[in-house]
Amino acid sequence: MEELKKVSFVAAPFMAVAVSQYLLHVVSMMMAGHLAELSLSGVAIATSFCNVTGFSLLTGLASGLEALCGQPYGTMQFQKILNVAHTCTIFPAILQAQVHYFRSQSLILPMLFISLATLCFHVPICWVLVFKSGMENTGAALALGLSYWFNVILRGFYMKYLSSCEKTRVLILKDIFLSVKEFFHFGIPSAVMVCLEWWAFEILVLLSELLPNSKLETSVLSIWYYYTHPYKHVLHFNIPVGIRAAASTRVSNELGAGNPQAAQIAALVVMVLTLAESFIASTILFCCRHAFGYAYSNDKEVVNNVTKMIPLMCLSIVMDSLHAVLRGEGLWFGMLTGSTIQGILLSLVAAFAIWRKQAIKTRERIYKGTFAAESAAI
Repeated sequence: MEELKKVSFVAAPFMAVAVSQYLLHVVSMMMAGHLAELSLSGVAIATSFCNVTGFSLLTGLASGLEALCGQPYGTMQFQKILNVAHTCTIFPAILQAQVHYFRSQSLILPMLFISLATLCFHVPICWVLVFKSGMENTGAALALGLSYWFNVILRGFYMKYLSSCEKTRVLILKDIFLSVKEFFHFGIPSAVMVCLEWWAFEILVLLSELLPNSKLETSVLSIWYYYTHPYKHVLHFNIPVGIRAAASTRVSNELGAGNPQAAQIAALVVMVLTLAESFIASTILFCCRHAFGYAYSNDKEVVNNVTKMIPLMCLSIVMDSLHAVLRGEGLWFGMLTGSTIQGILLSLVAAFAIWRKQAIKTRERIYKGTFAAESAAI
């Protein structure tokens, strides 16, 4: 129960952060979708192209910071956190670096307030640019970009001037470049994993343009995609993403502190929470299946097709499946089966991992990096 409280303390506000971040995308998409069916499909195709060509790589590289920022905090090496986070901004992935910097120290409430402020900024800006300026789809994209920079600036001010970041506000230029090798050691495998996962589903969105009645197909697919895809900021999966963030913070902190048993307990607690949440979310979605499509479009055909596909969406949530295609139930079930097997294997790895060995390796890596930095300084 104690570990459940610790995980919930991090997970609950981070879920709210993730949902508010996701709503930036969904507000833009909803406003574009209410312009016309073609606008909704156009936004989906443009977003998929951006994800395939850039965002997947940056997000994957930044994922390596989950361990690199959390473990120094567990060993009380506060000065290393900011230096490691800055290695990610070189590429750049400024917002992702800030997220991991805040999360590694469990500074979730500041992230929540900043994300809510960003959402309040985004809604009127998006409405004006989409409906009043005549920019339509372009206005939705511009509003999203402005809101992201607003988010980055607010977090930057917090890091610079608030006392809660004082212990980690130590920036040493040499340490940043010394951390680059370690960053790539974790970042490249993470980037490969994320890119393969994203591309598999983004390509389906792009290929939907080749189907008959492509506007309808792409519109329905994009609604499904933005609800069920777990590797992006999307509606349902922001909840397990929040739980996963709590797991990453708790496990990396405990490994850094040399507590392998506590790290193992945290991992098991997270698996149980995620399973329970998936059943609850599936039930709620199924009960709301007739109204869900209207949030994105007024087109009756789009809404009806979304309603018909929601039972499969519910199954995908329970099985941690990732995506679906309107005219590919066979492909869908194949992907569902593959993702289920992957989930089982990853659960077994987490359950039977030699956590003591991981804790030893973590502390050796952290202190090795510290000694290298001190030698370079001398």
